Amino acid sequence: MTCQGCPEAEVWPLVLPRLPLLSLAALACVCRSFQRKVTDLRRRDVACGREPFLVLAPTTEDAAALDSVLKYSAECVQSVNEATCDESADRSGCACGDLCGPGCTCVASLLECGRLCSCRAACSNRATRQRLCFPLHLRRDAARGWCIRAGACIPRNAFVCIYAGELVDIDVARRRLAQQDASKESANYIFCAREHFGSRTLATVIDPTSVGNAGRFLNHACDGGNLAVRIARALGDDSPRVGFFAARNIALDEELCYSYGQPTSAGRRKCHCGTAACKGTLPSDEM
Repeated sequence: MTCQGCPEAEVWPLVLPRLPLLSLAALACVCRSFQRKVTDLRRRDVACGREPFLVLAPTTEDAAALDSVLKYSAECVQSVNEATCDESADRSGCACGDLCGPGCTCVASLLECGRLCSCRAACSNRATRQRLCFPLHLRRDAARGWCIRAGACIPRNAFVCIYAGELVDIDVARRRLAQQDASKESANYIFCAREHFGSRTLATVIDPTSVGNAGRFLNHACDGGNLAVRIARALGDDSPRVGFFAARNIALDEELCYSYGQPTSAGRRKCHCGTAACKGTLPSDEM
């Protein structure tokens, strides 16, 4: 089978980057022309095949440079500094057996279904358990560094990705922040998720500087951006998951961004979000 007669020059460069990896693998077997294109896409894939969809760098050189400083991980990884999990905690999941509904114990408890639940992977109560749900494209910005753009149209409320990285304790995070502040060229990717349980506040710190996923490249927008942040917990998990969902319909090639939160101290880094609501400095959290 050949590609003769297909509008390759106009259509395929637009279509191929949006396809799931399994579809790309199938097309690579069709002809040498597709094989060359798929090979190029895979070399530009920052996720290195660890996601269902591509996270494309502009060039193979960009992808290689990022690979030298970032180990891509679709899930959070435990730091050696983290305390061991509480073995006395309840480790039982729901027993729905198929797709969960209002009668699910997890749904009733405002929890996501997790690894100990018996429902299927397609269960709607497993939103942040999914891997990357849309192709993403990396672009360079002179002021903000790397940006993430949508490689396909993303409908409102759709799950996009989680914020994955190394789970570290507060003391480790403070030391790393001090080191990053000392190096003015070093970007700060540390995310602190706070959960409030009555008078108690639980902080989970994720550092994707060296190990992380596409969420690492999402920039701040003072007007809230087009992504909403949701923190989800599941029975059987020791840490929550930080998920990004489309706050509205997102167009192809639109930059994905969200609010880094309200500052708890005066910002020390200049904000370049360019929105009408820009406050001039990025939110800062002293932890």
